[in-house]
Amino acid sequence: MTDLFLRSAPQDEVFATNIAVAKRDHVEFMISAKQERGIVFCISAVKWSYPGRASMYHLVQLEQEGKLKSMKVKPFIVDQEKDRAFCKQNKVMVGVPMLQAWFDSQPIYFARNAWKTSQIVCGPLNADQYIKLIKLMTRAISQAQKTQSTLKAIDVNFLDEK
Repeated sequence: MTDLFLRSAPQDEVFATNIAVAKRDHVEFMISAKQERGIVFCISAVKWSYPGRASMYHLVQLEQEGKLKSMKVKPFIVDQEKDRAFCKQNKVMVGVPMLQAWFDSQPIYFARNAWKTSQIVCGPLNADQYIKLIKLMTRAISQAQKTQSTLKAIDVNFLDEK
């Protein structure tokens, strides 16, 4: 009989990258104490799930390339394994990557077909999706400031496109 087990885990840059994580308490303190201005991203994912780890990896790469800083985005990555209470409270399945965002410490909401408008977006994100999302958020923030109106929910239906 043939051995069907892998002798070792597959390796690529997603698995090889060291990803530092913050605690949910730290992120919440930074937001509530208004320590971060501009757009703040919080990705909550698990390192053992490839979609979660890839979502973390792409955010880390954008930060290392200086793209997030140039777009005035401060990223935080939270280990979902240690974020279970938050996941349970917000009905997020542990293992499914999720994103939250704030602008000047105010929550940003997202709209998606067949989903309730929420501050949480579930699902893996790649670098291009992060960039598109940041551009949509920046445009919506600029429009809200220009018209002195409330920031509208960001349409994230593009995340469902193949």
